[in-house]
Amino acid sequence: MPRAPVPGATARDRWDAWTGPRPDGLPRVRVLLAYPALLLVVLVGLVAAGLSGTSTGVVHGWFEEGADGNLVAFEPQAIRSDEWSVQTTYTVSQVQEGLPLHNDTLPGGVDMSLNWEAPYAEWSAAFRPHNLGFFVLPFDQAFALKWWLPGLALAAAAYMLLVSVLPRRPLASAALATAFLFSPFFQWWYIPQTLWPVAWALLTMTAIVWTTALAPARARWLWALPVGYVTVTAALGIYAPFLIPVAYVTAAFGVGWVLRRDGTGTVRDRLRRVLPVLAGGAAGGVVVVVFLLTRWSTIEGFLGTVYPGQRLTPPGEALADPDRLAGFLGVFSLALHGGGSHGIRPNSSEASTFVFLGAFVALGGVWLLLHLWRTRCVVDAPLVAALACGVLFAAFLYVPGWAPIAHLLLLDRATPGRMLIGLGLLSLLLVALVVRALDVHDLRAPWWVAVAGGVVVLGSHAVLADRLSHRPGALEASGPWWLFALVLAAAVVLVLRRRLLPGAVAYLALSLVFGAWVNPLYRGVFDLRETDVAQAVSTLDEQVPGRWVGVGDAMVGPILTATGVGAFNAFQGAPDVDTWQRLDPSGRYEVHWNRFGNVGWIVDDEAPRISNPAPDQVRVNFDSCARYEQSEITHVLSDRPIEQPCLRLVDEVDEPVTTFHIYQVVARP
Repeated sequence: MPRAPVPGATARDRWDAWTGPRPDGLPRVRVLLAYPALLLVVLVGLVAAGLSGTSTGVVHGWFEEGADGNLVAFEPQAIRSDEWSVQTTYTVSQVQEGLPLHNDTLPGGVDMSLNWEAPYAEWSAAFRPHNLGFFVLPFDQAFALKWWLPGLALAAAAYMLLVSVLPRRPLASAALATAFLFSPFFQWWYIPQTLWPVAWALLTMTAIVWTTALAPARARWLWALPVGYVTVTAALGIYAPFLIPVAYVTAAFGVGWVLRRDGTGTVRDRLRRVLPVLAGGAAGGVVVVVFLLTRWSTIEGFLGTVYPGQRLTPPGEALADPDRLAGFLGVFSLALHGGGSHGIRPNSSEASTFVFLGAFVALGGVWLLLHLWRTRCVVDAPLVAALACGVLFAAFLYVPGWAPIAHLLLLDRATPGRMLIGLGLLSLLLVALVVRALDVHDLRAPWWVAVAGGVVVLGSHAVLADRLSHRPGALEASGPWWLFALVLAAAVVLVLRRRLLPGAVAYLALSLVFGAWVNPLYRGVFDLRETDVAQAVSTLDEQVPGRWVGVGDAMVGPILTATGVGAFNAFQGAPDVDTWQRLDPSGRYEVHWNRFGNVGWIVDDEAPRISNPAPDQVRVNFDSCARYEQSEITHVLSDRPIEQPCLRLVDEVDEPVTTFHIYQVVARP
């Protein structure tokens, strides 16, 4: 039982009594669930208000004049096109069509269970909790649930792990969890496929902590349920470059936690107690295997594409990057404002990263390991395992020559840019494990160690600043980077001196400065179906049903997708081979169309029939008199006039950005 405060006790006494851990060292349930309960209240409020972080408002000025009344705060990000142009457009299209498993916006259909986390009605949809609102809620509220649930689940899982490892530090755990959610990497890549794998890793590590400490078997086996469920949720994102790094961090923690020797049980006993976690993960794995087998032909088609195909990255690839240190530019994240990256990476999303507090705290962790061994002959197994995982990641990034081993370990399925997700998770874990070891052994890092950590922060960022100074405007766009580096250095010193709460608050302040503004606060979504041009498309399609193509750039593809008409503009996963062979019967252009990419149409007398302006872009040169267009295409939506003998102008729709032209394909004269 927690210690009851005596009469006249101070606020600190009452706080200690409320947060005091259980006899088995675990936090009280009220402490474990306090922050998740707060997040649940926030979630309910945001969903009820229909508020999300979508950047669909970026096209408001293309279709409406004046201010966007749905924009509550910050600015939509054009570079977040994976979200506003693809994922959200597919979501609107699915709702328009009644949540089918196969969306017919492309010939042959698109299996929505494998693409873009849009809602659909099938058994596997039960394992995508963020989409369940589309079955019972109005669209704006369902979309808000889809937006916030993965992120808040990540923050809740981060808190639960932190407070389970540091049971007397709930406030610091909440600050660290919030800071982790607002990391620039998550905010610039804010989609379910990014967030759920990390949430799964954090939940699984929490389950390991609890099951190895709980005595009642029934209580341990209850953890198998959430672990198994979220295993499926994370895996259904089907994105190995994120899943593999976080799985390594989880495995390293699990091994270290089971092997620790702290008088709380034997290794054999912990192995037995952790079986429910393994069983939950295995059960989830069985569900994932069934899911994959039931759509294996589509997966084979995707793996057989020219791009990305079975993309493998050899170890040491980060050395080939002229900006090989770009992944550590977290303190310079303000330079990403506006979608640019000053040439560091192609865009802000690719250049985003974490503020690696744990990487610098780990320097003090090395001192701690040496001190514990020298003075007490103690090995902190969880900390050793986490550091070993960091060494493995660093070796994959910067040490070439061991490709067969990396392939066996599946590490080559991740790229240097995607490996950052594992490093970010590991950084958070290292903060928790170093502070845990300091707490358990009642130690503080000596001032010379703590200050040395801060000096390393300042020195390394001075080097990074010098590198950025060669890119015009990069340092100026980074704001007072030296001040941010000082705050990070102070956070490192505070954490190593066991002042975790102020250190966590400093880290939270940095994360909010770098990440809180990335996504706007937006009411509902900008619904393309309500635009004049989309309504003209829908009306004509009802009168004269047929397949459409969109020619040009000004949102013709998303308009056709959102309205739900049968079209040939969308982001394809596995290409429908029969369709493309009818378009390209000789197979001359297979290298161009057999890829994961956004399909669009152009009119260009000098361009080939099919081309790739980018690896994930497929462009078909439209010829209304060609055999395929004559037999398969009925209507054309274009953002520019087209003069071809087999087209008849049906309608013109004036929008602020351009005049849209609607044509009907007619027989060759």
